[in-house]
Amino acid sequence: MKITAAKGRVIMFALGICGCIAAGFGTFLLGFFEQIVRFFLKKELTLIPGTEFFEIWKELPIPIYQKIYIFNITNPEEFTMKGDKPILHEIGPYVFRGRWLKEDLEWNEADGTVTYKDIKEYVFVPELSYGNQEEKIYTLNGPLLAVINYVEDFAPFILRGFIVELMNGIFESYNETLLIHKTVREIVYEGYHEPMVADLTKVVEGFITLPLKLINDTFGILHERKHVGDGYFRIKSGVKGINDYASIQEWNNRSSVDWWDDKYCDQINGTDGVQYAPGVKRNDTLRLFNPNLCRSIPLKYEKDITVHGIKTLRFGMPASAFSSGDINPDNKCFCQGSNCHSGIIPMNCKKGAPYVISL
Repeated sequence: MKITAAKGRVIMFALGICGCIAAGFGTFLLGFFEQIVRFFLKKELTLIPGTEFFEIWKELPIPIYQKIYIFNITNPEEFTMKGDKPILHEIGPYVFRGRWLKEDLEWNEADGTVTYKDIKEYVFVPELSYGNQEEKIYTLNGPLLAVINYVEDFAPFILRGFIVELMNGIFESYNETLLIHKTVREIVYEGYHEPMVADLTKVVEGFITLPLKLINDTFGILHERKHVGDGYFRIKSGVKGINDYASIQEWNNRSSVDWWDDKYCDQINGTDGVQYAPGVKRNDTLRLFNPNLCRSIPLKYEKDITVHGIKTLRFGMPASAFSSGDINPDNKCFCQGSNCHSGIIPMNCKKGAPYVISL
């Protein structure tokens, strides 16, 4: 069959029309498919009973292990009596298996949030640990240093000397010293009896309010977390949309932490780190709120990884998150007192004790 130029133009025109229709239909299908995916994501990710993810979110089914290392001061007398530098010996790890769950759940349909009590239970795992937690070590007296540190940083200068004299009387009556000699069990989770704080609070309450409040007059670095958890959270459940899914709206009935005396640093941003809204991209900055640090921490893309055959994106804390305010201006308002060094993050917002962590 002979095709004339006119017929050829007609055929090309018809093919062009078909191509446009196919392209338009493909674009429509792509957009429609995206809407279907988002519909099912919202349906299964929404934090309400009956959804696929709800039971996983309510109690994480995977084991979570925590490793703790502790420094033992091996020259306690030289350190306290002569002022020598402490000689530190690291012991550990002491391994704990965690159980993370959420209780007292309440939903608010009006704003699409769910409120819950965050519980984190830890059980010692001796077969994976260095010892049995009965090893006695010398370490710093947390409550004593918490009080001294807080008074030095926040007490009115004109009253500081008088308050210190009052505190010294209490310290002497309880025979408080710079170091304590306790077991690992007492220092970490179980805690030890420390009635001094309650009496000290009563003596100085007319001049300054101490942040150190102990449960049953018991102190341990992680004692409160074991017996109380991380408090109450109100987060977006996803019923109103998944763009802000799981983002924290309040922590212990507060929309900010009210510790850093700065609106930027006091902000509560991001999630608890367990889940994020779908569609995370490599150039995104995720936010993780950590109650023990009383602050939100940025997470940046690190690399692509495969977990159980599934391709995922790995995010982690960048070095800038640990930089001092001189290097990273965003961290300047997180600096209080003398704990302002790169590589460490202060934990004194919880009890006022000058503890720091380095990850």
